[in-house]
Amino acid sequence: MHYVHQHGQQVFKLAGAQANRSLPEALERNGLKGSDIDAFIPHQANLRSLTATADRLGLCARSVIVNIDRYGNTTPEPFSLP
Repeated sequence: MHYVHQHGQQVFKLAGAQANRSLPEALERNGLKGSDIDAFIPHQANLRSLTATADRLGLCARSVIVNIDRYGNTTPEPFSLP
C-alpha cells in the first residue's frame, strides 16, 4: 500500500485520446499549425506517446523537447505516503 500504482495501459489510452482531442483544438483555436510551434514541452511519461503526439500535430522533431531518456517519467502530480 505504500507504493504508487496505476493501470498503465488504461492511463496511456486515456491520455492519448485526450491529447488527440485537445491539442489540435488548441492549435486551431489560436490559428496555428504544428509547424508554427518552435518548442513543445510535453509531460515526459512515455517516448512512444510523445512521438505519436508530435507526429499527429505535424511538429518538427527538433521542436519536441525530450528528456525522458535522462530523467525518466517526470510526473507533476504530488503524492504522499501513508
